[in-house]
Amino acid sequence: ETLNSTKFNKDQITVYQNNVKEVLTIKNPDLLKFSTIKLYDIVGKQILNLKDLNITDSYEFPTSTYSDGVYIVKIISKDNKEFSQKVIISNTK
Repeated sequence: ETLNSTKFNKDQITVYQNNVKEVLTIKNPDLLKFSTIKLYDIVGKQILNLKDLNITDSYEFPTSTYSDGVYIVKIISKDNKEFSQKVIISNTK
C-alpha cells in the first residue's frame, strides 16, 4: 500500500478564502463523503470542527471572527482519506 492511497487527489477538492466576503469555501465537485472538516491556526490550535456533514458540492464557513493569519484546513473522508491545505485569512473590515 502506498502513502497516496490515504490522501485525496488534489484535483478532487478546492479550498479558498474570500477575504472580501469573509468566507472560507471548500469545493467538492466529485461529491466525496466527508466525515470531518477541521480548521487549525498556525500554532496548531483547533478552531473549527465540523462532523456528520451532508454531501454537497460546496461548503462555506464564515471567517469574520478569526484573526488575520495562516490557517490549516484538514478534511477527513468517511473512508479515512485526508486532505490538508494552508489558507490565508485577511478579512477586509
